[in-house]
Order: sequence, then structure tokens, then C-alpha cells
Amino acid sequence: MEDDKILESFFDGMKQADAQRPVPPLEKPTPVRRLWSPSIRYSVAAAVTILMVAALYMVRQTGQKQTAQMRDVVIEVGRESTKTGSLVDMPEQTLSEWTSPTSSLSENF
Repeated sequence: MEDDKILESFFDGMKQADAQRPVPPLEKPTPVRRLWSPSIRYSVAAAVTILMVAALYMVRQTGQKQTAQMRDVVIEVGRESTKTGSLVDMPEQTLSEWTSPTSSLSENF
């Protein structure tokens, strides 16, 4: 209860100090004259939006034409056509000749 009275007296003092301050007069702002009317501004914004959508549509259409041409390409990969210049020589083996590359590891232990 005593704390409530201390707080009330503190805020009462602040209210009295605020009541003694003069309130400055409110100045009415002068209206700003617009260069263009709102209808012109909205129509220009709509035209710019339409042009941007049309440009994106055109770019997307040309991109689809290029990818359609890429889909027609067939790449054949075979033993003779892979001249990679690799340092590892891979001889052709049949399944009966195949040996596991890790078989020597299991024999040592």
C-alpha cells in the first residue's frame, strides 16, 4: 500500500509539471500540388506492369523453344567412342574371368 502511495505521488508530480507546459500551436500543412492526376499515375503504373508481364512471357517462350531443340539431341556412349585419355586401362573381361579387386585383402587377414 505504501508503495502505491509513493507511485501516485510521483506521477501526480509529473502530471503537474506537464500541465504547466504550454501547448505549441498546430500548423496546418500546405497541400502539395501534384504534377499528374491520380488517374494518369494509375494508368502509367498499369501500362508498365503490362509491359513487364509481356516481356517476361516473351523471354519464357524463347527459353522453351531453345530447350525443345535441346531435347532432340541424342548422345550415344559406347566403348569405342570414349577416348578420354584416361591413365587407367580398363581391359574387357567376361564374367568368368572377373576377379574381385578386394579378394587379396581378405586373403591376407
